[in-house]
Amino acid sequence: MNKFNLGILAAERSFYEGECQSLVVPITDGFLGIQAHHNNTVAAVVPGPIKFTTGDGDKIEAMVSQGILIVADNTVTILVDVVETEDEKEINRKKREEEDAKEALLQKRSVQEFKSAQIWLARENSALKRNRSKRYNDRI
Repeated sequence: MNKFNLGILAAERSFYEGECQSLVVPITDGFLGIQAHHNNTVAAVVPGPIKFTTGDGDKIEAMVSQGILIVADNTVTILVDVVETEDEKEINRKKREEEDAKEALLQKRSVQEFKSAQIWLARENSALKRNRSKRYNDRI
């Protein structure tokens, strides 16, 4: 089977670089299918599923964000902000939930510390007023 070179690059990492047999990418008009020796093309990629078959015949599916696709000289380059497989998506979701839970605990702790500080400040102000009052009464 004819193959072409595929590079899928996200803002934070290179997702895939290698040979490819076929590719389906979400674009503004629907989906664009690409095989070897496709016409040179530039297209806007929209968020959605991307599917491709590697040179070895492995089928890979992932989700992409917006970006751009460039086809030139039997090479396809896809530049997107984010690309992740379902497994990565689940792992990232769990990480976000964990971070949100930690943040909630820190905020709760911060509120408790703030209230404790308010109580301490009120006690100190009260003690200061008592001392001033006592010194004033001692002068009289």
